[in-house]
Amino acid sequence: MNKNLLKLSFVCMGTMLVWNAHAIIRDQAYLGAGVAATFDDYKLNATNRTAGASSKVSTTDTSALGDVFIGYGYTFDTQFYLAAELGTYFPRRSATLPPRPGVTVLGPRFIDHVNVQDYLTGDLLLGRRCNQDWLTYLRLGLVYDNVGVYQPSQLGTGSFRKNKHGVGERVGVGLNYALNDHWGIGADYYYTFHSKLNATWPAYNLNFSEKIGSNFIGLSIFYSL
Repeated sequence: MNKNLLKLSFVCMGTMLVWNAHAIIRDQAYLGAGVAATFDDYKLNATNRTAGASSKVSTTDTSALGDVFIGYGYTFDTQFYLAAELGTYFPRRSATLPPRPGVTVLGPRFIDHVNVQDYLTGDLLLGRRCNQDWLTYLRLGLVYDNVGVYQPSQLGTGSFRKNKHGVGERVGVGLNYALNDHWGIGADYYYTFHSKLNATWPAYNLNFSEKIGSNFIGLSIFYSL
């Protein structure tokens, strides 16, 4: 009876060791890099502040991004996973909007250019370890970004440019797989609500209001220290 109990204890200890060997993936300190496709939805509203006339234009643009990140995670006894992560994305993305009718200078149509860049992201990862190889999580975070609008000189109107730093929000989900005790790969999807831009062009009593939303689909590889 005692021998059987001893054998069972060794089996349990071995199982725990195997689990712990894999469970360190993305536990404690880790760092990584990835590539992503982003689908950016740009919306711009130009309004004559006196007359109230406005024109709205929008476009969707697809770009390729690179990213690097560092984080610290912990797996509880219940297999609940919690991590904090910092990252950055590059390069800057930009798009040209369709021509819009003028709201102060009537008649001609104007072309505007918009841009966005994610300088710094900070996320909380709330997840669960499904087994010794797989980790799933919900991502909730903030992004420190730069958004801008540029209208080149057209028909002698002069040019206008405005860039602004701000804080947006993002939410998403992720799935990770352990290759070995230190290396892992992951797939992520998240949506970013970028900071809003409001800018005034006093010479034409014109107000620009810009909104940008982004869908990200990315793959990454990371190393747990």
